[in-house]
Amino acid sequence: MDTVVAAEFHPLDKNSIVTCGKNHINFWTLDAGGTLYKRQGLFEGSRDRPKYVTCLAFTQTGDVLSGDSNGNIIIWTRGRP
Repeated sequence: MDTVVAAEFHPLDKNSIVTCGKNHINFWTLDAGGTLYKRQGLFEGSRDRPKYVTCLAFTQTGDVLSGDSNGNIIIWTRGRP
């Protein structure tokens, strides 16, 4: 299990939580039957995978902003990690 440094409820999607930490950002969804699903954020391009994703914030439209140990800020479009 990787260390989690932040966990936030999504302000617009009541059944969604975003977690981040060592080597990951995860998008969690709770369905109507009570099952929790996880989708892991994929780091694309020539950037090195960060050692830590250290913080989260949300835009007014529900996109997720993450900051990492490499100094990058990434926008995760709502509904498409």
